[in-house]
Amino acid sequence: MSHRIVPVHVGRSSNVHREHIQTNRTLQIEAVLRQDTGGNPRLLGAARASVFTAREVVREEPAGRLSFGGRQSYERAFTDSPSALYERVLAANPAPYAAHLNLGRAEHLVIVSPELFVRSRGRRIESAPIAGTAARGANAIEDFQILRDLLLSDKADSELVMCTDVDRNDKSLVCEPGSVQVIAHRDVETTPRLMHTVEHITGTLRDGYSALDAFISHMWAVTVTGAPKIGAMQFIEATETSARGWYAGAFGAFLCNGDMDFGITIRAVHLVDGMARVRAGNSLLARSVTAYEEAECALKAAALLDAIDQHPGGPDLEVPPDPPTPQGLRVLIVDHEDSFVHTLADYFRRAGCDTTTIRSDRGTGIAEAFLDQASPDLIVLSPGPGSPGEFGTGRVLAYATSRRIPVFGVCLGMQAIGEYLGAELKPLPAPAHGVRSAVSRIDASESNRLAADGPRGLDAAS
Repeated sequence: MSHRIVPVHVGRSSNVHREHIQTNRTLQIEAVLRQDTGGNPRLLGAARASVFTAREVVREEPAGRLSFGGRQSYERAFTDSPSALYERVLAANPAPYAAHLNLGRAEHLVIVSPELFVRSRGRRIESAPIAGTAARGANAIEDFQILRDLLLSDKADSELVMCTDVDRNDKSLVCEPGSVQVIAHRDVETTPRLMHTVEHITGTLRDGYSALDAFISHMWAVTVTGAPKIGAMQFIEATETSARGWYAGAFGAFLCNGDMDFGITIRAVHLVDGMARVRAGNSLLARSVTAYEEAECALKAAALLDAIDQHPGGPDLEVPPDPPTPQGLRVLIVDHEDSFVHTLADYFRRAGCDTTTIRSDRGTGIAEAFLDQASPDLIVLSPGPGSPGEFGTGRVLAYATSRRIPVFGVCLGMQAIGEYLGAELKPLPAPAHGVRSAVSRIDASESNRLAADGPRGLDAAS
C-alpha cells in the first residue's frame, strides 16, 4: 500500500477558528485517503491513523505552524536507453540543474531540476526555495493571466513565506549576524511547461565555517520536508510506506577552490529493474484544495512521463501541425509608418494568405503601378501616426473602389475609410491609446448585415 502524506498547516488563531479549520481539513483528508486506499477498510484505517496523528502533532506544536511534503509516485516499464531518455527530457524541459547519473548495476538517475538547494561562492551562500507552481499558457496573454492568479494566491504566498523563514533560519546557523537577506521575493522563473514563484536568499559565512557547513545546515530543504523541519522529517520517516530513496536529496559538486553548487533531486526519473519511477510532491496548507494539489503533482510529473513514453514501441508525443501555407489569397498591406504592421502581416500569413507590405509615402500615397503589380484580393490599410490625408489614403481607396477590391482598415486605416465615405474626423480631448471603451451597435437594419449579425455591444481597447 502506498499513500501520500497529507500536510496540515495551522497558524496561530482563536480556538473557534482552529476547530473550524480542523473540521474542514478532516473532510478533505478523508476524501484523499479514500482515493489513495481504494476504500479498503484495513488500508484506510491505517492511513487515517497516520494522518490524524499528524493533526495531533499540529495541535500541540508550540511553533503554531507545521507542514509536510506530500508526494505521488508513478511507474512505467522502461527498456530504452537512459542517455536517450535524458536527451529527450532535457530537450523538452531545460533546467538549471540537470544530470544523467550512472549508479552502476543497471541503475540510473535522470534529473532535470529547477530548484537550487544551496550554492557557495567564496563566503557568500545562496539558496532559492520554490513554492507555487502553475502550468504555462498557450501564449503570452494566457501566461500573464495564469501568472497573475499565481501571484495573487494567498496559499502560494503563505507557503513561500514559510519556506523562506525556515531557510533564513538554516543560514543563520553559519552566517554572519545580519548578513542573511531576502534579495528577491516571489521572483518568477519559467520552463517550457511550468512557471514557479521563487525566493532568493543569501548570507555570508562566518569565520571558521566552510561550504560543507552551509550544506549541512540546510539539510534537508524545507520545500521537500516541512516545518518545523525535524518534526516533519520524523513524521515522514514514520508514516510514508516506501522510502524516498534518491528523491528530495541533492546532487552537485564540491569544488577544489572550496565552492559548491547543488540542486534538489526533484523532477527525477529513477531507472532500475526495467522500471522507470517518478515521484512528485507538493505541500498542503490549511487553505489547500485537494483536487488542485493532486493536479499539481501530475503537472510536475507530466514532462518526465511524456519523455518516458516517447520511445520505440511506446506512444509518441503529439506533434503540432505545420503552419498553414499560402492558399492563393493575395493581401496587400499598406504601411503608414506604423510600429505594428509586421505583426498585422503575420496574422494574415498565419491565416494562409500570401501577404505583401508596401510603405506609403507621406503626401503622395502609393502609385497605381505598384497596386497593379501586387494585384491584391484584399487591401489592408494599417495603423499609423497623424491623419489619413497625410498618407494619401484617398488615392488607394479610389483605386480599390474602381476595381471592386475589398478594403480592411485598422485604426488610421479605418479612419481613412470613414473619411473617404464622408465622415468628419475630430481629435479626442485627451489621448486614448490602449484605453478600454464600449462599442455599441447603432444600426441593426437588414441593409447592414455586418451590424445585424454582430454583437449588440463589446469592449475594445483603442
